[in-house]
Amino acid sequence: ASIPGLLPDSTGRRSQLLSRPDLDWQQVLRTITGNGLARPLTRFFESPDVSALTPAFVQDAIRNASVAESVKLLEVQKTLRLIATCLEEAGAEAVLLKGAALVVQSLSDGEAIPCKTPGDIDLYIDPDKANAIQEKLLENGFEGLVADAASHHLPLLRKGTILVEIHVRILPEFWGLPEEAML
Repeated sequence: ASIPGLLPDSTGRRSQLLSRPDLDWQQVLRTITGNGLARPLTRFFESPDVSALTPAFVQDAIRNASVAESVKLLEVQKTLRLIATCLEEAGAEAVLLKGAALVVQSLSDGEAIPCKTPGDIDLYIDPDKANAIQEKLLENGFEGLVADAASHHLPLLRKGTILVEIHVRILPEFWGLPEEAML
């Protein structure tokens, strides 16, 4: 399997879990595809002992989702490069948050398959520079979406199919996180 230790079968536990008649394979699919995990889990589900216990529709859906995630990951990488160029031109910095940060970390660590495919790109930008960076992105082909800004980010942007959130806080203030220390 591509993820070491994922349901090791030294005790036959994998077979027990995957053979359960009450296993909701639709829920398994929703969880995997909804969290951008088809790519890293494809090899696991294609391994002979697991594929023998996995319904064909699940294998097909994971394979198809893996291809879609691969395309999306390429779009995310292209969008991240464009964001980096805009930040550099503006003399600003950003902190990647959530899934995009995991992708960049995975790739910089030399992993061939990042741990997940992000649903969007979240980045923290100093509140004093956030609006200027948003304008710079709009000038470079990003589309502003008609949506209300949240208390912690500006209105959404989109480049192709990739959504971008420019955060001025990591999370809403009511969480009470020590954001300055975290950044």
